[in-house]
Amino acid sequence: MFRDFCPSLSTGDLMAKPLEIFLFNGCRSAICERTYDIVLPLLHDISMALSEIASKIPEREINVVISGGRTIRGMNRRFRKIDSATDVLSFPMDGAVLGEVWLCPSEVEKNARAYDQDFETELVRVLVHGVLHLLGYDHTGHFGKRDSTKEPMFEIQETIVTALRRV
Repeated sequence: MFRDFCPSLSTGDLMAKPLEIFLFNGCRSAICERTYDIVLPLLHDISMALSEIASKIPEREINVVISGGRTIRGMNRRFRKIDSATDVLSFPMDGAVLGEVWLCPSEVEKNARAYDQDFETELVRVLVHGVLHLLGYDHTGHFGKRDSTKEPMFEIQETIVTALRRV
């Protein structure tokens, strides 16, 4: 089903043990390939940026799946009862794996244009957003709406996105 499997880089013993983030490409479109090429080198930095937040969670493994629009629309319909594609879905799991984050690059690209962001920044934003949901964070509003940046999840998200974009 998946074309590639690439584990995140390990950093050894640091104060906060890094999350292990595994990347899967579930579609073969050009935008999915481009997304894979962008995300793969960022996995280590994303893992380290989120490790302190996740330090009290015993599960250390997260799967990130790059998906096409039809697939993610079907998942959104099935699990959230919303019949439309979305940029990111998070699925907590029981056991050794903390959960899965599903990304839809075509939706990320639409949002990047709508919010006047470059694709890479928006991609990092939704990936961090999805992982924060797995770590127990939630929000009541939508990012980009009035006063949304005052929500703790969005504050953390944007602090991490800003830091990662400097790397």
